[in-house]
Parts: sequence; C-alpha cells; structure tokens
Amino acid sequence: MAVKVVYTDIDGTMVGQAGSLFRGGDGAWTMEAATALVSALSGGVDVVLVSGRNRRQLRECGRIMGISNYISELGAEMVYDQGREIVSLVRGWDDGKMSVYDAITASGAVDGLFKQFGDRLEYHTPWSNDLRYYSHLLRGLVDLTEANNWLAEAGHLNLKLVDNGQLASRSENLNHLGSMHAYHLLPESVDKAGALRYDMKRRGFAPEEAIALGDSWADVALAPAVGTFYLMKNGFDADPTLAGALTAHPNIVVTGREKSLGWADAIRDVLDPEND
Repeated sequence: MAVKVVYTDIDGTMVGQAGSLFRGGDGAWTMEAATALVSALSGGVDVVLVSGRNRRQLRECGRIMGISNYISELGAEMVYDQGREIVSLVRGWDDGKMSVYDAITASGAVDGLFKQFGDRLEYHTPWSNDLRYYSHLLRGLVDLTEANNWLAEAGHLNLKLVDNGQLASRSENLNHLGSMHAYHLLPESVDKAGALRYDMKRRGFAPEEAIALGDSWADVALAPAVGTFYLMKNGFDADPTLAGALTAHPNIVVTGREKSLGWADAIRDVLDPEND
C-alpha cells in the first residue's frame, strides 16, 4: 500500500540544530528536509505533527510548514484543520472547576518530584511558561522508573512522568548533569500511540498506509500502530536502551543520518522506495 499519512515528532527528528528545518544535525544549512516535506504534501501525503508542544505552539509550526493536523502534549489532544476542531483524548479529569494542568499542580506531584530529585529536575523554562492544558514540562536527568515508582507510592496513580528525549539546551542550575532530558508529567492514560490510533480509525488509515518518525522512547510507542517506524540515528546513539526497541519492534528502521537529514531520507524512502 502507498503511504497516506506521516506521523512525526519535531525536535530531534524533523528539525536539525537549533530546531531549524533548514539545518542538519551538524548545523550546516540544507534544504533536504524542506524539500522532502514539500514532496510529501504535494503528493497528497498528510503530515501530522506529534509533539509535546501545546496546541498554540503547533498551530504556528504547522502554519509555517503548511501542515493542518497535529497531536499536542504527547497525545492529549488531536487537532484538525489548524484548530478548527479540537478533540480532547483525556478522560476522567474534567470536573468543570479547573484545567487538567491546574489539577496536576494542585495534586502536589510536581513539588513532590522536585523535593525527591533535588538538583536533578526543574521546569523547562522558558517553554514551560507557555500556556499548557494537560501536562507539565520539566527538564533534568532522573531515573524514570524511580520517578514513576515514587508517583505511585505517593498516591499519584493517575499520573506518569514520560521521557521525551535528550535536550541540546543547557541550564545554569543543572550544569552538573552530564546530559539533560525533557520530561512531561501528564495523566497516566495519555500517550502518543493512543492519539495516533484514534486518528487512524477516524480517517480510515490502515497501518500499512502510515509511518511514524521519532528519536525517543515516547516516540517508539508509535511503532506497533504503523507499517514502519523510523528511529533517528541521533536518538539511537544518545540512548543505548533504545537498542531493545529494535528487538521488540521489527518494523523499526534506524536512519543512517541524524535529525532533519535522517528525516528527509525516510520521507524519500517512503515516496520513492525503488530509488532506495
């Protein structure tokens, strides 16, 4: 079957250095990703952004790139036609009194994580300051199993901490860490794969008609729902544990190049497989 839809992460995947569509992983200027995007869109392939960013941030990204549909806050929302239709995929949190974001704040889970991990975790400013509806955006370096065990033991069974990949940005407070990751604290039921499956069912896409691309464990969760998942070389190289994903999901392909260039290679592979 011909591919009809591409579900793609943005940072560390679709864009290169400094978050630019026009740079490779090494910072060199390039049109490869932009050209691949135009080829996909002009060929009738829908490109759907799947990101931890909120809907307003994705609207601007999509508007500039010519993309209409996107999944925001790691699967909390499915947004169609640049926001003309918004489908919340979060269940059990809407009591009409406060937003999910405010309810998480009121639960004390964020403050508890900061106390538990001391100088290893903080808000991912300034991006965390933008209006968010369903998730808290953090950064640092923590043991994810330990963090989620703490949440469960502290009674926050309806929440989870998700690793959304390594960050290139630095923090004065966290300079002592060898590396730094982006984390999202969000409702336990929310995930990118659930949003993707909702969209595929609604629009009638078969798994063989869809691909997904990403650079982290949060993205690898999409692999079982699509025909092929492209794991960016930079993500694979940065996180040795991702090697286990290749065994668990035989439809994963690791790109030969990093970030936007690997993304461009994957799109070309899908649009013109005979020239592979």
